Amino acid sequence: MKWYLLKTKFRQEKKSSIELLNQGIDNFYPIYQKEILCSGKVSYRNEPLFSRYIFINVDPNKTNWNAVRSTKGISNIVSFGSGPQRVSNNIVEALREIKNINIEKIHEKGDSLSILRGPLKGLNAIYEAPDGDSRSIILLQFLQQEQKLTLKNEYLKKLH
Repeated sequence: MKWYLLKTKFRQEKKSSIELLNQGIDNFYPIYQKEILCSGKVSYRNEPLFSRYIFINVDPNKTNWNAVRSTKGISNIVSFGSGPQRVSNNIVEALREIKNINIEKIHEKGDSLSILRGPLKGLNAIYEAPDGDSRSIILLQFLQQEQKLTLKNEYLKKLH
């Protein structure tokens, strides 16, 4: 048995995984938790670590590659040269052993933010910390002093 890489259609990793399992094909796609804003509240969503890619573990001589390629949610088989590209067992096993992939946060302490709404609209601030699920503590330079304020998350946008 050897590991290979498939490219999925946009946001079809989970669907492809289920379809492949229904065909008896062992597969794997690593996920991590991403922090998102939903209606102004912080929540978490599982996201694929490698968007649009899924690993499969098959015997290349006994696999019907046409059936794999036509699986719902699969875009194509990652190939270089004449056939599917093999992925090292060490790489896949190392990915499987990772238990906690860090959460991708919306804001980190020290991030530069822009205020989008309210009486402070258009001013820039520094992110300090979360204040519950729907608010954040920010630092604002005002009258030559840093002022700590709490604003709704939906009022803030990260500056790049």
